[in-house]
Amino acid sequence: MFSMSDAVAALAVGLNKLLVGFDTKAATAVCTFAYSAGPGHEPIIFEGKTDGHIVPARGDGKFGWDPVFEPNESGGLT
Repeated sequence: MFSMSDAVAALAVGLNKLLVGFDTKAATAVCTFAYSAGPGHEPIIFEGKTDGHIVPARGDGKFGWDPVFEPNESGGLT
């Protein structure tokens, strides 16, 4: 049986294989969060975007797409 980290690692390898034929590995990480004060209140939506590129998987693979995304800024740290 696969663990979640096994599944993320398999997806990371597959993503890198998929991108072999492309000239660029450019990517944008998008995180969206919403907050509502409760029923009848419109949600407030927050969205953040970070430009970067896809890299071979690194680290322990326990945090979503983090092992394969490297931001252009912040020295590659996510």
